[in-house]
Amino acid sequence: MGQSPPLFSIVVPIYNVEKYLEECLDSVLAQTYEEIEIICVNDGSTDNSPDILKKYEAKDPRIVIVNKPNGGLSSARNAGLDIAKGRYVCFLDADDYFAANACERLYTEVRTHQPDVIIFGAHIFPQEPQPSIWLETVLSPRTIFYDSFTPAVLFYENGCRPFVWRNCYALSFLNEHGLRFEEKIRFGEDQIFQFAAFPRALRFAFIEDKLYHYRWFREGSLMSTFQKEEKFRQHILIVRTIYDHWAKTGDIERMPKEFLEWSVEFLAHDFIRLRFPDKKEFAQSIAQLWESPELSLHKKALERRQQHMMDAVLGNTSGWKKVWFLTVKTLRRIRNVFRYIRHHGFRYTVRRILNKLKLTG
Repeated sequence: MGQSPPLFSIVVPIYNVEKYLEECLDSVLAQTYEEIEIICVNDGSTDNSPDILKKYEAKDPRIVIVNKPNGGLSSARNAGLDIAKGRYVCFLDADDYFAANACERLYTEVRTHQPDVIIFGAHIFPQEPQPSIWLETVLSPRTIFYDSFTPAVLFYENGCRPFVWRNCYALSFLNEHGLRFEEKIRFGEDQIFQFAAFPRALRFAFIEDKLYHYRWFREGSLMSTFQKEEKFRQHILIVRTIYDHWAKTGDIERMPKEFLEWSVEFLAHDFIRLRFPDKKEFAQSIAQLWESPELSLHKKALERRQQHMMDAVLGNTSGWKKVWFLTVKTLRRIRNVFRYIRHHGFRYTVRRILNKLKLTG
């Protein structure tokens, strides 16, 4: 009789991470729930990562190595998905690591709810430079179960986006809908995948447990090398890619207002801070999207703050509107501080703010 398939497939994309790889793999081998397979996709590494993989493969038969030419993160994840045998699949970046009870906690959720998607929280490290309050908040979801998809799952439930490594998916669900990562996108592929997957799913389990340790900053990573201008170009590409996909699936007709609200929030803050000659060109590109028939009808339904944000991008902002926008933005930051105090306490929050002021002063 053949061996039964594992419950979880853990896909680990690997590219030149010899400094962090052993910590990552040790965390997976130390899982208290053992019915797992560990798919290590070597994406053309030129450092010592392949040798480390061979050493760990000899240690544990649950490790499966895929060697492929360098194709990027999305390509590596897809290569892992294509050979996964587990009922559920998780993604673990090779410079991060799992909590020891991660798979055991996910098993409990699978047994209880049989969800298509599980969304969990994460711890952030290092603390220097300090991560933002936004990042702390978005990685701290509440515990709630949805037995059908609603726009609230994707747009309003804290923590559903933008990191796919804090999602666990039923593999049959992904395969049934042909869901894979967009390999041509260099930045922001997680959100594109989530916008494609979530509207197709039926059962969602959000859990507050922090099962992942996220290395939010390291020198030389893709995120740390992006300039503001390039990051914004990629943001426009993300929004356009999602819009084009949703136009084909009909989701843009189902959720036009929610998409418009999200795109304004996603684009406006970074756009307003930019200082470069191509700003007008970017504004024109965004305007084409927001003036599309599906979205333009819902501009008046935006909150007043969001309308001012849109005006700021499109160049329709008068002096008093700029003042209003900055005032509201300040009030939102104050609100976030109070939320942080509730989660972490007054003294810790004050220390965080003072340290942040020292770093930016």
